[in-house]
Amino acid sequence: MRIGIVSQDFYPARGGVSENALNSALELQRRGHDVTVITSRYTPFDNNRGLDVRRIGKNIALPGRNGAFVNITIGWQLANHLRAVEREARFEVVQIHSPLEPVLPMIAARTLRAPLVGTFHTYVEGKQRVFWYDRFHRRFEQYFARLKARTVVSTAALSFINSYFPGAYDIVPNGVDVHRFSPQGKPMERYSRDAFNVVFVGRMDPRKGIKYLLRAFPEVYRRVPTARLIVVGGGILHPYYQRYLPDVFRPRVDFVGYVSAEDLPRYCATADVVVAPATGGESFGIVLVEALASGKALVASDIPGYKTVVEHERDALLVPPRDSLALADAIVRLYEDPALRQRIASRGLETAQLYAWERVVDKLEAVFERVVSRE
Repeated sequence: MRIGIVSQDFYPARGGVSENALNSALELQRRGHDVTVITSRYTPFDNNRGLDVRRIGKNIALPGRNGAFVNITIGWQLANHLRAVEREARFEVVQIHSPLEPVLPMIAARTLRAPLVGTFHTYVEGKQRVFWYDRFHRRFEQYFARLKARTVVSTAALSFINSYFPGAYDIVPNGVDVHRFSPQGKPMERYSRDAFNVVFVGRMDPRKGIKYLLRAFPEVYRRVPTARLIVVGGGILHPYYQRYLPDVFRPRVDFVGYVSAEDLPRYCATADVVVAPATGGESFGIVLVEALASGKALVASDIPGYKTVVEHERDALLVPPRDSLALADAIVRLYEDPALRQRIASRGLETAQLYAWERVVDKLEAVFERVVSRE
């Protein structure tokens, strides 16, 4: 098939949507499909990982409604660029990530003529409403009606989008490269093995909960004198969050910033425990399956999006969000009980296999084939 993938989030931007768009494209290409990715121009620029990537417009990052910075593609000629790419590529089907989000996805949903598959990633907590979905519902319904098929990455994402736009959805989850992330991963040499390494991976957005982990670390260190915290990820709030860590503990905390795609699995391999303390707004949590695939014990927040992936006391320890003491207790518990740590890691490894990209793309490919066969 000649497949187009439209995503505002793509490398070098980091996050769940970027990972999904990149890895599904690579797997589809490996299967012999002709894949073209349409995304934004980013600065600094990253390589295209062997894919045909068309970069149009310009990316800006703005604060989002759910405690995360969001990427928006802007430009006066987006529709013309999309038409030009489609004329050249002659798409049989186009997947649009977050098709009801401005700007590039909505323009693509209005402009492209090939059959469209929309993939929905967003989850918003509880009874919070999205103003523009309510205020301009009829207009959004016009875009929604253009989608020949709709997929969601989790039951949490399904519950959110289905409350605004009821319909038939296929659950096609995010995935993990079980070859890059595996128990055989090579740890970073600069971290000695005489420490108990606690690793956080994620953007320093408010919803990722890093401040609660930094507040928890003094208690962890009091009870585990060999504890070391490794913070992988960055963002414009990086200096702000560092203030949550008292100076006396800074020698035991390493803020490494963003790391390369090649090094990220090595940081997971370095961990004794991976911690995901998000406060909410997560529809899935790719960092969870990366930790599980690496064979690491996991501590994560007890939030709906994460509970679509892991189960408390089976393949993770789940703690209430925003509770630094509970976070510290869970980390220390895994330190004090190596058998529990190993049991959770082993079961997590089994869970990770369910999200291998090969399995995930089987489902996505079936959706594409169904749509194309109807045309």
